Amino acid sequence: FTIPSNVSCNIPITINPVNTSTGATTYAWDFGNLQTSALNSPAITYTTPGTYNIVLIASNAFGCADTFQLSYTVGIPPVAAFVSVPDSGCVPFNASFTNLTTGATNYRWFFGDGDTSSLINPTHTYIATGSYDVTLIVSNGNCSDTIVVLAAIQVLPAPVAAWDWVQIMNPEPTDIVSFTNSSQNASSFQWNFGDGSGSSVSSPGHQYAEPGKYTVTLIAFSSSGCSDTLTKEITVIIFHALYLPNAFTPGSGTGETNLFLPKGKNIIEYDVKVYNNWGTILWESTLLDSNGSPLEGWDGTYLGVPCKQDVYVWKASARFKDGTEWHGRMSNGRLYMTGTVTLLR
Repeated sequence: FTIPSNVSCNIPITINPVNTSTGATTYAWDFGNLQTSALNSPAITYTTPGTYNIVLIASNAFGCADTFQLSYTVGIPPVAAFVSVPDSGCVPFNASFTNLTTGATNYRWFFGDGDTSSLINPTHTYIATGSYDVTLIVSNGNCSDTIVVLAAIQVLPAPVAAWDWVQIMNPEPTDIVSFTNSSQNASSFQWNFGDGSGSSVSSPGHQYAEPGKYTVTLIAFSSSGCSDTLTKEITVIIFHALYLPNAFTPGSGTGETNLFLPKGKNIIEYDVKVYNNWGTILWESTLLDSNGSPLEGWDGTYLGVPCKQDVYVWKASARFKDGTEWHGRMSNGRLYMTGTVTLLR
C-alpha cells in the first residue's frame, strides 16, 4: 500500500492508504493506534501526535499471507509569531525582536535588508532609512510555519544638529550673539548658552553679561523624538565706551543738547566732574543705569543758578565690565582724562 506522505502536521488528520496488494482476497489493517480494519482501502483518522506503524496483512484463498508496513508521523505544527518594540526609530536603528512562537525548535529570520539570523530573540541594526518587511520561518523537525510582517520596521531619518554664530556689529558693536541654526531633519530645538540660560527658538539671539569663552550646546530633535547634539566654544567680547561732549546749549537746545550728558556702555564704576576756571566743582555724577551707561547730565547750573556762557573743564574716570580702565579721550593723537566743554547760551 501507499500513503500520500509519511508526515502530517495537522491534527486531526484523516489518511486513505491505497491498497496495491495483488493476489489477495482478505486484508487485515493495524494502524498503530489500536484501530484496525478489514476493508480493502480504509480511511483512518489520527487525533494524537506521534509516530505510528501501519501494518497490512494480505491473505489469499489458500491461507497464504504477506505483510507490509509503513511508518507515519503526526506532528504538532509550530505557530510563528513575533513583535518588535519599538518598531520604529531613527537611523541607525537597533531593533530587538521578541519571539512569541510556540512549538518550534529552529528559527530563521529575514530582516528585509539582506541580513538573516538563527537566534531565538535576535537584535538587528538597520543602517539605512526605509520600511522593512520581516519574515520568520520556524520548524520543529517535522513541521514548519512562516510569518511575514509587512512594514514591520520603520527607520526614519536622524536629525543632524548644525549651527554657527556671529556677534552683532551693525549698526554698532553690541554684546548680542546671533545664532544661526542649520540643522537637518529636526523640528524642535534646545539651546544652552553656557551662562545658565537657554532657548527653544530655532535661531535665537542672546546677550551675554560678561566677556569670555562660553560652551554653547544645541540639541536638535526630530518629530519622532530622536536627537543630535552639537557643542562649540565661542568667545564673547563685551564692547565698552565712554564719550564726553564738547558743547551743549542749556535752555535753548533740543533733546540731549540741553545737557552735558556723557555717553557710554558696560561701565561698572564711573565718576565725572565739571570745574570752573577757579577749580570749583560745579557738578559731579557717578550714576549708571543697568546697561552701564551714564544716567544723568549737567544742566549748566551751580547751586540752582545758571552758569554763564564759557568754557568749563571736565575730569572723568571709568572702569568697564571686562575689568579694563578708561584711558581717556583721544585728542591730537593723545589720550586725556580731562577736557573742556563749551556752555552756549
